[in-house]
Amino acid sequence: VVVSSVVGECSGTFITNRQVLTAAHCVPDQNAQYTVSNAFLQASVERIDVHPLFNDGVPSSGFDVAVLTVSGNAPVTPVFIEVSQPVISGDKLVAYGFGLDQERNTAPERIIDGEAALKATYLSATKVSDYSINTISDGSGDTCAGDSGGPILRQAADGSYGVVAVVRFGPTRCVAYQPVESENTNLQAVSILNFVTQAAPGVRVR
Repeated sequence: VVVSSVVGECSGTFITNRQVLTAAHCVPDQNAQYTVSNAFLQASVERIDVHPLFNDGVPSSGFDVAVLTVSGNAPVTPVFIEVSQPVISGDKLVAYGFGLDQERNTAPERIIDGEAALKATYLSATKVSDYSINTISDGSGDTCAGDSGGPILRQAADGSYGVVAVVRFGPTRCVAYQPVESENTNLQAVSILNFVTQAAPGVRVR
């Protein structure tokens, strides 16, 4: 989904029918009015939970994660958090977001061109720490402005995809002609996972 306010737009993921996972830096003013939307729904955010250790003065803060609670149950299929195996260097991942693509087209521009607003970016894990999963593009583009807060997913053993990280920031050019690592918040880190499960009762962790 798109997370919107007067200060800009990010991406997010429904992890229950009422909770949206996104990046903490996407909700800098907790007194502002935020909405989440896609082609099928628009809902107001009634509660914002930001990880208590997030430092908005540090661009690479390892606790850059937030959970938004919307008013009413959304007609969506929530995504589960994938913890069955730890992410390691070399794992194949995919990010989804409504941000700029490698041609710097926005989501509305993609719709006008007959494309899907939501774009997929294929990545490989390069480095994993207690709080971050660094990734690099496969060469077809990279996460970009507007993708912050979106999910990075890995395929589980049964073929389904679960979220393992939240997009924090990527290369400024959004393209991968000269590959640059992106940093993403590691949902498999215990302190981050505990925060998310407390803020989103009923989230599936597999």
